[in-house]
Parts: sequence; structure tokens; C-alpha cells
Amino acid sequence: MQLRILFAACVALLAPSAALGANHQTYQTRPIQLGTSGGNVNDISHAFCCSGTLGSLVTNGSTQYILSNNHVLARVNQAATGEAVSQPGLVDLSCSVPPADYVANLTRFVPIDFSRGATNTVDCAIAQVIAGDVDPNGTILDIGTISSIVATATVGLAVEKSGRTTAVTTGSVTGVNATVSVQYQLGCGSGRKATATFVNQVVFTNISGGGDSGSLILTNSSCHQPVALLFAGSSSTTIGNPAGAVLSALGGLNFVGGQCANAAPSFQPDPANDVALRHGIEVQNRNTARLMQIQGVVGTAIGKDETGRYVVQVFLENDAPGLRGQIPAFTEDLNTRPIVTGTIEAY
Repeated sequence: MQLRILFAACVALLAPSAALGANHQTYQTRPIQLGTSGGNVNDISHAFCCSGTLGSLVTNGSTQYILSNNHVLARVNQAATGEAVSQPGLVDLSCSVPPADYVANLTRFVPIDFSRGATNTVDCAIAQVIAGDVDPNGTILDIGTISSIVATATVGLAVEKSGRTTAVTTGSVTGVNATVSVQYQLGCGSGRKATATFVNQVVFTNISGGGDSGSLILTNSSCHQPVALLFAGSSSTTIGNPAGAVLSALGGLNFVGGQCANAAPSFQPDPANDVALRHGIEVQNRNTARLMQIQGVVGTAIGKDETGRYVVQVFLENDAPGLRGQIPAFTEDLNTRPIVTGTIEAY
């Protein structure tokens, strides 16, 4: 979720700890670049204040909006339309934001459903830009301008992201079609914790830390195509909503960017593995509910083994022998690969 000491959800009313990318946490000369510290100015409690990352710029053709997560801009379903968004966020302003630091106002968010049996596909929100306060080209700090053409996540795809806490990091896609249980704290550093189930997610190597939520994950190429919206992770993995699903959920918006001549078409299938991938997803979908009934299993996805064959990944909360022993070696005709991720949290 947003940043907290020890990389949980928030930051106490203390000086923030040293960061990997200090320039991503400071006040940006207006108009700001994205990939920087920011959040809802009301995301504060008696002991904590919370912030995340203002990830990228999107448009409906006439109006521009900052894209980030529901839990960064909308305080986990609790915000009202029009609430101010600042840059930098509260955690980088000693938990007090002057109005001069406002850069946008909350416009819309997709509610997160925590009810039993419910599934979610996105954790996203947009805030309308205050004129003159955000680079209209959608430049992302230390990356530059991006393509407006969405790329499909495929296992092994090289990616990068620019975020508040860990700045620019690179990695790769390790799993697709993921179903994951994600833990949220419903208040800023306080209140009860709740778990939401997300489906059709993208899994990455560890490219994030607490406070990087809202970052746009891009192809690590000259085109910088959007792949996913970062929203959760653990000490070993990062989870993102597919970029196309985010745009659709918000009403068919587009990323602000150029049209890279060598960019792949949106949602291009993986021709070399299309049949095998379809089969793997079908097997995974048939068995996910059963696997996630095992206490300590927090998700499944389709990944690849060292030979390039698709496997069903099963994400585990811990490495207890008793838990590993409950995971079958095969899921129908596919190998099963247990992966210890720890608890997956909204970052």
C-alpha cells in the first residue's frame, strides 16, 4: 500500500527513512513529471499519514487525469469526488500539505469489493489535473515519455517502472492470469485489515517497495509501452493490474504518449505459445478454487519452468513443510510449482 516504516502501509508521524530514489520523493517543479510521491491529502490518521505514487497520465480525449490506485487516491473506497491530490505526498511533507502542493482532484475510482466470494480485477483511480501542474506530455521521471499503445504481458517480458520509493527498477513478467489474495489496511495505519481477491493479474519479479503503488509498469524498451498498474506485492514479488483492464474499467481512457513505430499492437497474442498458454490457463482456472482452499495458499498463476514449459504456480504464505506437502506435484497434466511469496499486501 502506501509507505510505512518497515514497508507496510503508511508512514508514522516521524521523519521518513532514507530512500533509494530521493528525487522521486521531493517537490517537483511545476508542471510535475509522474512516477513521483503523491496521494490524497486526507489520507491521514491520528498517528500515521499515507502516500503512494502518481503513476502516469491518461486522457479521455479532452481532459487529462493522473492515474494511480484506489488505495492511493481514494483512501480504499472512502474518498469523495473532488478531494485534493498533492505532490509530493503527505509522507514527504511531514504529514502536512499546503494547498500550493495540490496538483489534481479525485475524479473517479473503481470500488474494491472485500465481500466473501467477490473478485476484483483492478485497484485504480483517476484525478483530474489542475491546469499547469502536470506535464501534459505525461513524462515519467527518469524514464521519459511513453507509448500510448498497451502491451500484453507475456511470461519473460522485460519491464521497468518508476516509483516513489525504489525509483526506477527493472525486472520481468513471471506469471499471468494470476488469482491472488491481497491484504489491505482499511485506514491509514489504523483500522481493521481486510483481504480482497483479484483475478487476471500479472506477476513480476520484485521491482517495488511500500509506497510504489500506483506506478505504471512499462516494457523495458525504447517504446516504454504500458503493461500493468502496480498495486501490491511482497518481499519477493510484485503484482499489477493489466493496463488494458485498467483503461476499460475507468471508461475507455487512453494513456498520454506517442505512437512508437515499432510498438506491438494492443493485446497481441503470443503466437509461439498460444495453444499451450490457453491450455495452461484453462487448467489453472479449473483448479484455482481448490488450491486456494488450502490454508496458507495466497494465489495461483501461469508461469514457465527452466525448459520454457508452462506450469501452474502456487503462491505460499510461508515455507512450512506441512504447507508444501499439501501442494500436488501436478495439476491435471501440468507441473505445479510452489513459490513462497509471503503475504501479498497492497503497497
